[in-house]
Amino acid sequence: MRCVIHIGTEKTGTSLLQEWLYANFKGLCKSGIWLTERFGTPNNRHFPAYFRVQPDDFALQYMLNSPEEKEAFLRSFRDDFEAEIAKAKSCHTILITSEHFHSRLTDTAEVAALRAFLDPYFDSIEIVCYFREQSDMALSSYSTHVKGGGDEDIDSVMANVAPYNPYYNFLSIADLWSGVFGKENCRFRIYDRARFISRDIRRDFLEAIGAQTAASELSFDIENKNPALSGVQAIVFRQINRAIPYFNEDGGINRQNVRLKATCLEYSALAAGTIFFPSQDEVAARFNESNHIFFETYLPNERGFTYNFREKIGQPEMTEAEISDIVASVSQCFLKEIKQLNAQERTVNAQERAGSSRVSMFARWRQVADYKIHKWLSETPLVSRKIRKRFRGPAERRRRQLRSKR
Repeated sequence: MRCVIHIGTEKTGTSLLQEWLYANFKGLCKSGIWLTERFGTPNNRHFPAYFRVQPDDFALQYMLNSPEEKEAFLRSFRDDFEAEIAKAKSCHTILITSEHFHSRLTDTAEVAALRAFLDPYFDSIEIVCYFREQSDMALSSYSTHVKGGGDEDIDSVMANVAPYNPYYNFLSIADLWSGVFGKENCRFRIYDRARFISRDIRRDFLEAIGAQTAASELSFDIENKNPALSGVQAIVFRQINRAIPYFNEDGGINRQNVRLKATCLEYSALAAGTIFFPSQDEVAARFNESNHIFFETYLPNERGFTYNFREKIGQPEMTEAEISDIVASVSQCFLKEIKQLNAQERTVNAQERAGSSRVSMFARWRQVADYKIHKWLSETPLVSRKIRKRFRGPAERRRRQLRSKR
């Protein structure tokens, strides 16, 4: 049996690819390709979390604050994996996909541990990775950054886009994965629609994993699941993050922040402009030397990156009416949120006056402590029962902590 690991990189259409792959679970299985069901879907996030030495945002999100808690949470990892292989016995390939391999496994020992774990089960292991020009990748990452609570301006973020940052150094990423799995087993490709098979990353990905014939069994209806913010939306989101932090003091997600951003996306007037950086070409130039070696070593037949400098596209001048629409939309957005919060406060107060402290406490706990946990459990039908049971422990601990504070 063969294993294919899709490691990203981030901001190369991974959300679309993963949603599309799992939407076509049956068609891929019919073509001999098995998608894992027990390690997070559609992003197999548990794999990089398991092999990363230091706890990352995945561990903190589920209140796994020590190596011991993390180990207890993932104790059945090998058993679950062997169960997956048993279910996939009619397939010739197991596909593992997570862009967090790129961003979280940055140490040779971690990647080597991944290979040591997989080697006994497979005849061959292949790595698939897409690379996007760094300055354009950074602009796309900035959109995700403010969606997730970042409040820094784009100048501060772009200052760290340099070869010393392993997130953007493609040469070091290629050296790391090829050094562990072998250069001959690495399928490195450029993220560029003009170079994709049929200008479609999904069809290009099938070609990368040697599964072109599977296309006839698959649906291509899935659309982009993670669209970038507009220039105005990014500004509004950044101000929301400054006024209403994305995380509560106890580490839980602030639902008011999430709701407010979702409301902003309802107003078309805020979808104006694009995120851009005036000195994007200077950022791109920082990687000239390392990118030259990267292409020469790993993609000698490619012509290098096609640069997409957004400042050259320009930002259209806005009319007074368009600016007025933007201001009105932001105002309506905040007024809608205030109205909703007032209604919730009246409900909680009524419950407390009626003596329903238990209901009130549970409502607050749901808003603060278990938002991510219950959302993940309810929206991931393929998660195993073992994993579900393990989530209850951290949730109960958080509930007791909140009760003790009261």
